[in-house]
Amino acid sequence: MKELKKHQFLLSVVALLIIIKWLYVPIVDWQDERYFEIKQKQNRLSKSSAVLKQSNVYSQKNDLLADSLAIANDIFFEKQDDSLFKLEQQKFVEQMLSKLGLSLTRTVWENALESVEPQIKQYKMKVFFKGRTNDMVRYVTELEKHKPYIEVNDFIFNINKRNKEPFGSVSGNLTLSLYMKMSAKG
Repeated sequence: MKELKKHQFLLSVVALLIIIKWLYVPIVDWQDERYFEIKQKQNRLSKSSAVLKQSNVYSQKNDLLADSLAIANDIFFEKQDDSLFKLEQQKFVEQMLSKLGLSLTRTVWENALESVEPQIKQYKMKVFFKGRTNDMVRYVTELEKHKPYIEVNDFIFNINKRNKEPFGSVSGNLTLSLYMKMSAKG
């Protein structure tokens, strides 16, 4: 016992170190973990708050993108097989010509041009026709209003005498451009 009393200070230091090692250090480690978790949650909360504050801006940008996509859908035809696409468009053009009183002389398709970015294929169709001048003007107007958009690239018209008709008769050709998306996604 005397020896224990002699080393009482050293034993107290050892006891204190044991208490620190087994009680104090785990509590400090636990607090550090909690502090780190709280810090992470605060960072997530601040980022979420920033996103929520910007929600109006994101909503407006989303609306603008939706409008742009709607415009693009009005311009481009959906992706489909080349021969099927050409057949459908040729039928459409022929039906519109006959509906407006014009007669189709012939149709010629030029080679399609592919664009890499954006992924679009341009088809050019030359339409030869004859009929009344008034009907031809209505035809071009109808083509310009069509959705998806059909572009009238160039036209050649020969307007003949004005015998029976107020503006005479016309014969000529139009070069039409049709644009198709190359990828199936919107």
